[in-house]
Amino acid sequence: MKEWEKFKVGTYSTSKNWTNPDFQRLTKVLHVSHIETAFNILKDKKVRSGLIYDKSKLNTERILVCWLSPNIWTHGSRYGNIAFEFDFATVVQNKKFYWVEVMTEYKPVACRILVTTNNYDSVLEPYDPSKKSGPLFFAAAAGKYYWNGTICLELMIEQDLPLSSCSAVSITHHHDEFCCIDPKTCSDMSQSSTGAAAKFLAGVVARNVSIDVDLFRTYDHNDEKYRVSLDFRNGYKALLTEAKGTTFSGTMLSSDPHALTYLRAALSFYVQNETTEFLRLLSNFSSFKEVQHVLFNCIETKFDSHLS
Repeated sequence: MKEWEKFKVGTYSTSKNWTNPDFQRLTKVLHVSHIETAFNILKDKKVRSGLIYDKSKLNTERILVCWLSPNIWTHGSRYGNIAFEFDFATVVQNKKFYWVEVMTEYKPVACRILVTTNNYDSVLEPYDPSKKSGPLFFAAAAGKYYWNGTICLELMIEQDLPLSSCSAVSITHHHDEFCCIDPKTCSDMSQSSTGAAAKFLAGVVARNVSIDVDLFRTYDHNDEKYRVSLDFRNGYKALLTEAKGTTFSGTMLSSDPHALTYLRAALSFYVQNETTEFLRLLSNFSSFKEVQHVLFNCIETKFDSHLS
C-alpha cells in the first residue's frame, strides 16, 4: 500500500447544497507570508523559491521550492498574514508530481507533493494525480482537480512564482500560538487580520512600493468602478482609528506640499510598531480631517481605485 493511499480523496457529492470535505474542487492555491516578506515579494515581483529547512526528507537536498496550499485555517496560518493567490491548474501545467512525505506531527497531517519539471525518479516516487488513489486527484475527462480537504495539502513548487501569474492578494489571520519563523518573537502573531491589513497598507504607502493594482482591487459592476478590495478598505479604516489616538496641535493641511512626506514618515513608524512616534508626527496636522484627506487621496492614487 502506498503511503498516499491512506489520505485519498473521497466521493463526489450529488447534493446541490453540500460538498464532501474529502472531495473538494481545487482551483486556487495560496502562498502565505509574513508582512515584511510580503514587501520583498512585491519589490522582487515574484515569490522566490528557497531551500527546505524543516524536518522534511528533502532538507539535505539542494532543491529550491515555493510553498503553496489550498488550505484556509479557522485558527490562522503559521506562515503569516499576507496571502498571494495563484491558479492551481496554471501552476502545475506540464509538470511532474512526486510524493514527498506525510508530516504526522501536524494536526491535521500534512501531505507533501513536489511539483517540478525536473526528474527525481531516483530520489522520490512519482505521483500520478489522474489515479484516484491519493489526496490530489485530476479528473481528466472533466479537466478538474480535486483534493482531500480533511488533511493539509502542501505543494512544493520547484520554481520562482512571478507575480504576473498571481490573481489576488488578501489578508488571512496569523495563528495566535504557532509561527513558522519564531512564535516568541513574531510581531505579526499578536494583531488582528484588520491590523495586519493596516500595517501592510501603511508599508506599501510609506515605502512607495511598486504594485500591480489589479491584485488589490475588485470591479463593481453596479456602478462600473474599481474599488480597493475589502481587506484593504478595512485596513484603511483601521489606520484612521489609530490616527484618532493623537491630539492634533499643528498647522499642516492636506494641501501642504509636505503633507504626504509627513504622512509617509508617520506610517513608517506604524509599520515598525512605534505607535508613539507615529502619533507624534501626525500631531503636526491641524485636524483629523486633514490626515484623513491626505491618506484617502494617497491610497486612491496608489491603488488606482475607489475607497468608498
